[in-house]
Amino acid sequence: MFLKGTSDLLRLNIATASNIKVKVWWGDALDGAPPAASDFDTVTFAAQTGTGDVTLLAGVAGHTRKPQASVFNTHATQATVVYLDMTDGTNAAEVAGSKVNLLAGESLLMLANETCLHYDSNGGLYPSVGNAASVAEMEAGAALDKYVAPGTQHWHPGHPKCWGVVTVSAGTPTLAANYNLTSITDTATGDIVFTVATDFSSVNWCCQHSVEIITGAFAVATVRDSHVKFGTLAAGTVSLQCIDKTTTTNLLKDPQSWHMVGLGDQA
Repeated sequence: MFLKGTSDLLRLNIATASNIKVKVWWGDALDGAPPAASDFDTVTFAAQTGTGDVTLLAGVAGHTRKPQASVFNTHATQATVVYLDMTDGTNAAEVAGSKVNLLAGESLLMLANETCLHYDSNGGLYPSVGNAASVAEMEAGAALDKYVAPGTQHWHPGHPKCWGVVTVSAGTPTLAANYNLTSITDTATGDIVFTVATDFSSVNWCCQHSVEIITGAFAVATVRDSHVKFGTLAAGTVSLQCIDKTTTTNLLKDPQSWHMVGLGDQA
């Protein structure tokens, strides 16, 4: 970006009233053949608490100015969208990459080559959104040049798509903790149905399960085994059964707790 005349302006647009501190610095060169360095200077602005366009720097006749700018949201809670642009008095062009949502404590830095860097409140640089792995790339699990965002990491084929811990007290199961489950159904003693929130893409998913023995002291009589109930593995549900192998009748018994993890391709 070069400001070459009095009509050329570098501006900051603020969408929401916040508390924005701005610093601008630049180098000047006198127009000529060859141009000669003229001046270097910086301006720190009073906190901007309004909205709309704020002129940060104007060009000077007979000079070529190369600006840089720092924009810092010092408000305790209020976020605001900001961007930088340049106008020649008639047409305005937004500086590519400068439009960001500045959360409280975040900052935007525009370098002399117009590269814009967005920093979080801890001074960490935001990664490029374009380099975030897509759902398809996460499901393929092959890309080595993408970063994983918290909202997409669960799409990887090796990542669990659901899990649940169910405690049992006096024959009543309670879904104590879970991920991507909507509910459980107590269908009978030692028989429970897990309902998945976002279904799997087919019935071909892996249900890992186990149960807790019924007392702290290990003994044959306290051991329980869990199994997937025949024919119940569906895209959005699965029924588990718990059995006591030490008996020949009334095999179904409640455990101390149920544990279930589901892996596979999500719909």
